[in-house]
Amino acid sequence: MIPSILNFELGGYFGRSHSFELKNKSPILVYTCSDHNQMESPPISLNPSKEKWDRFLKECDRIDIWSWESQYQFKGAIMDGSHWSLHIEYGHQKVKTSGSNAYPGEESDFVEETPTFKAFKRAIWQLVEGLPSPANVDNDKEYGNI
Repeated sequence: MIPSILNFELGGYFGRSHSFELKNKSPILVYTCSDHNQMESPPISLNPSKEKWDRFLKECDRIDIWSWESQYQFKGAIMDGSHWSLHIEYGHQKVKTSGSNAYPGEESDFVEETPTFKAFKRAIWQLVEGLPSPANVDNDKEYGNI
């Protein structure tokens, strides 16, 4: 089984932005990437296997995305940086959340991704294995070589 809705966007003021979306309750996951100049690459349509979806959803349960807050905002004065949003519905569970330089999991006085958020990013990149992933995923030892 796959989510009825999945929309995840991740990006920032500088660097690339990434978007993952299930369209029209289809099993096809559409990935798009754009750079800070808004130059968008052509969308890539993917059909992850049942095993990949199962692994992804199991990780979503493990990190309990279903209880994430609706908004995460860094309390400092940083206006640019990293922004993300997630809307996912699966069975009776759903979450719609977003953040700006702040992430679910342990709070920090620094602008850094939490282990919880890193685990979610790892799970979504494993869902679309084979696509080039952002440097902060590739180079993070927690992720391995995705």
